[in-house]
Amino acid sequence: MRKPCSNCEYANPYELKKRIDWNCFSTVKRDNCQRYKDYKAYLVSRRKYTKGELITSMNELEECLERDGFIYLCDKVIHQGWVLGMQYRFIRNQIIGRRIYRAIRKGENNGNNEN
Repeated sequence: MRKPCSNCEYANPYELKKRIDWNCFSTVKRDNCQRYKDYKAYLVSRRKYTKGELITSMNELEECLERDGFIYLCDKVIHQGWVLGMQYRFIRNQIIGRRIYRAIRKGENNGNNEN
């Protein structure tokens, strides 16, 4: 299940550095592809973190990184070491574009005590 688009009817081949890769270029085609949906479900089941609340400010981002150490950026889990190495302008644009979320470890209580 490493390359869901290699045998898909919606996939388009493109050549990059003397090798052929397969990818669904159109998001409309990709959203209709059952193999891609299965691949996304597989990735969700394998990940240790889930997407949490939206981060709306640099202060929230700093608190989240100090407390948890991980964030969700563009549907990928990113460690604080990588985030701290990114440029301020890039991070700011991602926050404005609403692409940064808290990463919540699966199975954690997240501070909600139900008694």
